[in-house]
Amino acid sequence: MGMDVKIDTKGLERMIKNSPAAREEGVKTTAFVIQGYATMLAPYKTGALAASVKAEEQGRDVYWVRDGVNYGIYQELGTKFMAAHPFLWPACEKAKSQLASIWRAVLERRNVT
Repeated sequence: MGMDVKIDTKGLERMIKNSPAAREEGVKTTAFVIQGYATMLAPYKTGALAASVKAEEQGRDVYWVRDGVNYGIYQELGTKFMAAHPFLWPACEKAKSQLASIWRAVLERRNVT
């Protein structure tokens, strides 16, 4: 069982189609922002869950942010025996509110207009 977050980037893609470096930097930066939030929001008992959260490149302009422990999904979604303690989904929501500023900074740094 997994969750995918999809973001409509048609307008953004038009802006940076001539700057693959800006696109790569923006996607990577966004993934690492999500990783940071997920690490901060992960339930903490031993610290293993928080320490296992990683943003990993899966291909050109594709990053996965996931945990590396076998119980992370149960923390995120809960079970019939335990309430959910979401950390990845809220991390995506927090990062979503920063997308405009993340991409603006990347585009300005790369001089893309």
